[in-house]
Amino acid sequence: MKLKIAGCYRELPQGDEDGVKLSDLVSESVQPHEDEIIAYLQSGIIFITCLGFVGDVLNPDSDFEVAPHLLTDGSWLWYNDLYYYVKNYHVRLPSELINHMKSKKWKISPEEIDLEAIEKEYDESGTTPYW
Repeated sequence: MKLKIAGCYRELPQGDEDGVKLSDLVSESVQPHEDEIIAYLQSGIIFITCLGFVGDVLNPDSDFEVAPHLLTDGSWLWYNDLYYYVKNYHVRLPSELINHMKSKKWKISPEEIDLEAIEKEYDESGTTPYW
């Protein structure tokens, strides 16, 4: 059950240096279902707790700070700050993720997430789930 990853943007401290540039996904306009997308991302279940804080890489003068916990819905992983970029910069997410959220009726069901199975998969593979 390999989880799909969203939000490992190149500019982020926790990002993938070969990943997509966050700044390329910024939009001037609100996207369809943006409120539902933000709520979904904020309701993710913590898979990995991270120490420290990350700020707004697009506006370093912002007061925004959050721990970059890795969240999941059982199918996807994303960092705790992803909602912020969608909310404040209307960042466009992969259509596959949006369609997945929509198929779940914009709700995460914690009882359907088997964190032990996910953790076991990554322990056995010896890889990190985020890049």
